[in-house]
Formats: sequence, C-alpha cells, structure tokens
Amino acid sequence: MGSSVRVDHQPFHNPSKSPPGLEWFRKEKKSFGDWLTEKETILTEMTLVRVETKDDILSRAKELKVLEQDLEVQHKEFDRLNNAAQALANSLNQNQY
Repeated sequence: MGSSVRVDHQPFHNPSKSPPGLEWFRKEKKSFGDWLTEKETILTEMTLVRVETKDDILSRAKELKVLEQDLEVQHKEFDRLNNAAQALANSLNQNQY
C-alpha cells in the first residue's frame, strides 16, 4: 500500500510580477511561508507511512523526486524574494535620508 501524500509542483507566485513594494513583499513572504509549511507537512506525513513493498518504495521515490524538483524551483523563487527584500530595504534607507 503506497503513501497517500499529495505532492504538487506549484510556484508560490506569478513570476511575471514585478515587485511593487512592501505590500507585494509581505504577500510573497506569506505565500512562501505557506508553501514551506505545506512541504514540511508532506515530509512529516511521509515519515508516518510505512514503506513495506517494492511498490511503496517506488511510489515514495517518485514523491520525493517531485518534492526535489519543486524545491529547486522554489529555491530560485526564494532568491528572487530575497533580492527583492534587499532592494526594498535599500529603497527605504534611501528615502530616510
């Protein structure tokens, strides 16, 4: 019997958006946090489901591969969010002086 963990491959935002400011950053940060929490839950659920057969192992390997691919995409998105935060901080610092 395989795991019933749902694994989807969905970025946390629309990559065509340009960062308009603090409100955008807050929304993106929340979206990324929600995505991360979802993936942590999936991994936790995976540890609770016993892998007993060859089919279970193959199913788990496929689920982990999808998670790995999703993580690679989201890593790029996290870098983009981090760069946007830095640009926003620089902009705020310039406006203070």
